[in-house]
Amino acid sequence: MSENIARTTAGSQIVVIPKAGHSVSLEQPEIVNQYIANFITSHL
Repeated sequence: MSENIARTTAGSQIVVIPKAGHSVSLEQPEIVNQYIANFITSHL
């Protein structure tokens, strides 16, 4: 499903974070924050 959304949403990106489930922002917060910061920086 996420691949279909990414294909039809311009500028979207899929990131798979190891050892994380549905609560990825709680399970791997440092990694999530880094990906978010990189995404925002690259789109400014």
